[in-house]
Amino acid sequence: MEINLSPDILKKWGAVVLVILTLLGGGYTLNASGIFSHEASPEKESNLGGIAAVAGVEATFTLDYEEPIEDWLARLCEVSTEEGCQVAETFLMDSMASILGAKQAKKACTAEYAKKIDSGVQTEGVGDDEKVVYEWEVWKVNLTLSNPWDDSDGEDTVFVQVNNEEGEWKFARILFEQETEKYIEEEVSSEDK
Repeated sequence: MEINLSPDILKKWGAVVLVILTLLGGGYTLNASGIFSHEASPEKESNLGGIAAVAGVEATFTLDYEEPIEDWLARLCEVSTEEGCQVAETFLMDSMASILGAKQAKKACTAEYAKKIDSGVQTEGVGDDEKVVYEWEVWKVNLTLSNPWDDSDGEDTVFVQVNNEEGEWKFARILFEQETEKYIEEEVSSEDK
């Protein structure tokens, strides 16, 4: 068998090889630039707790007396830790239903995180048996209500705990006023310096 490599065939094969090399080089360049990377940037990664805090605050304070209370709970549980969802169902659902009925509440909440205030880990066990159960963060979150109660201007700041549950940051709870005092005092003392 004889292979005939005429100048026309060599030009065609040369063009094909050139196109393939160009595509491979362009693909390599795009991949090296990170355009195909789906990893979160370090900045976004550090704000995932704040994003979870905002989602929890908006779910908690977006209220509509015309919808079943179970819809409110479902929205809240969707962005909450398992424990946070159970607490809302056990302790908040009935009182929230009463408030909705009495006040005829219909309001939307928008929120944004201001900054991370604190962080740590929850452990169990002692000594060599101690292990990390989850990471937690506390975020300062500013919120605005579209239709506030009569005695409110519709803007507030809350401190929110979020937990890293199975690799995902989720809303745990809004801190009680007594718990937030230390964070408020720390902010005031750092502003005075």
